[in-house]
Amino acid sequence: MQCATSYGDTKSYGLGGYTSIFFDNGFYTDFIAKYIHSTNVYSYLSPRDKENFSTNSYYADAEIGYRWGLSNEMFIESQFELTYGRIGGSKQNLANQTVIDNKDYNVLVGRTGVDFARKLTGKDWSIVAKIDTSYQFDILNDNQTILSDAYNETTVKFGHDSRVLVGARLAFELGKNTRVGIDYERSFGGKYNIDNELNLKVRYSF
Repeated sequence: MQCATSYGDTKSYGLGGYTSIFFDNGFYTDFIAKYIHSTNVYSYLSPRDKENFSTNSYYADAEIGYRWGLSNEMFIESQFELTYGRIGGSKQNLANQTVIDNKDYNVLVGRTGVDFARKLTGKDWSIVAKIDTSYQFDILNDNQTILSDAYNETTVKFGHDSRVLVGARLAFELGKNTRVGIDYERSFGGKYNIDNELNLKVRYSF
């Protein structure tokens, strides 16, 4: 983050678990749980007014979908997803009795969308290429920040938001155990949007 009066750097580390079940009738479910620890270094008013703090976040995600096979190589997937998160707060005491108090908060986010995919297979490998679009919306968001100094106190509530997401994805299956994924995503139409996001995922099953 950088603006006229603040500079910051955040590093995050996470640990998660994932399971997926695909049924013979075309339905599937995905479940994800993850923990993220973030360390932050921020200078709010001047480079000398530096704050170091850390936050912890917990997420649980459940998705249900249905796959329509158009051919042996092409299919369409529709899905609905719910994500719950508990995000830890932080408190920074700055110069001139200025305090920024970010409270712990809960989020519940829904998403509904559709994917179009094509699968290519070889002897010991396969590649799935997808393009997708979805609508994401806040069901619960009690995020708030309290700003105070020696004279005033102001509560900023972030409220609900929604956005449209579009993405492109490649999923590689290498042998029986190794999965590699490359995902690109961006969003628009919301108060807060993703300009560009690129993820690389590696999963080994045993």
